[in-house]
Amino acid sequence: MRLKRNPAIAGQGNTNTPKNVMDGYSHMEIKPFQESDEPELVTILVNADQLSALNMLFHFGRTDNDITFFPAGSGCSTIFLLPFAELRKKEPRAVIGNADITVRTNFEADTLFFTVSGKAFKEMLQDADESFLITPAWDKLKERL
Repeated sequence: MRLKRNPAIAGQGNTNTPKNVMDGYSHMEIKPFQESDEPELVTILVNADQLSALNMLFHFGRTDNDITFFPAGSGCSTIFLLPFAELRKKEPRAVIGNADITVRTNFEADTLFFTVSGKAFKEMLQDADESFLITPAWDKLKERL
């Protein structure tokens, strides 16, 4: 596939991939979010402006800057495996996905994934009315959406 320089690098990358992070889950339900839901993870398909907004809203109540990451992994790893690995951390990071060239062909050109814990997503919903989403800058940007 020519996604890594050589087999040794590909093998090491596989060794570094989190293991068993989805153990204990018997099934996965993928559906539109409803406020009554208690999801482990929430993944949103986004364009660049939406990604910017969600990333800023995710950062709204946090002090660290290194809380979102955009890994170079397979489509499945960036939408499932790595976000589930984040759930094991005290402060799970947001994961941006869909950089896998072999998977991107199945999505519109400007589509990325933004995945956060269900807890973080609910916090984002609560913060929305006090965030930049009520500013003239956002009003101008959302005209492009």
